[in-house]
Amino acid sequence: MFAARLPDLERERLKKSKAELFLWLFVPVLRGYPKSPEARAQNRKSARASFLEAAVTYSVWLVIAALLDFGDPPSWHWLLRSTILILYFVLTITSLEALLRGLVELSGARTDRLFEQPLLATSLRDFWGRRWNRFIARFALRYIALRQSSKTSGVRTVLIVFFWSALFHEYFAWGASGNAARPGMMLLFFLIQGAGLLVAERIALRIPRALGTTFTALWMIVTSPLFFASLHPPLIDLGYPASWLIQLRAP
Repeated sequence: MFAARLPDLERERLKKSKAELFLWLFVPVLRGYPKSPEARAQNRKSARASFLEAAVTYSVWLVIAALLDFGDPPSWHWLLRSTILILYFVLTITSLEALLRGLVELSGARTDRLFEQPLLATSLRDFWGRRWNRFIARFALRYIALRQSSKTSGVRTVLIVFFWSALFHEYFAWGASGNAARPGMMLLFFLIQGAGLLVAERIALRIPRALGTTFTALWMIVTSPLFFASLHPPLIDLGYPASWLIQLRAP
């Protein structure tokens, strides 16, 4: 997150105090502090909705977490285990983000939503471009996609964006898992996502939103084991049982 802020550092330095700039660099949901007391008061009111969102999301997470104590998961079909892992992971991340957003809003700051109900995505473009980690999505649009669009085709631009995202996540996986990381898995996952997005847009079928959400969820369920393959240690630290994880064979 810090690295993704750096390209905007000079521009933001002129707008923010040193304290604001420090917080802006390290708190991804923070946009800035308005000078108007009325605007700050309005931002504090927004904290209620953020805390409610965090509470509801966490409550659903508790239900999913309770399921982990039942059954014999290693014998279950891997698609079912993949579904539960996605729910567990997404609900963990989004509940923490909503809580952080509420805390920042209590200080009177303007905030950004990093996640926009990603489980309701109606397409891969909707998921990656509008709902999942919007902080990184905006960075990729501004500093990779728009700069590449004038130099190469749309297809290559999409693949370049997903390639750079893959490199970022390879580094993230190495930092989170150390020697247990599976080099190349993140790269494979994100290149498959880019290819899937391009194929889906080339077909361009008009389908109901509910069906689009179903197809998007199925795609993520099938492909996500590649993403999680390098993140087993932190997932276990978050409370996810090792016996539920999907073990991929080394290529």
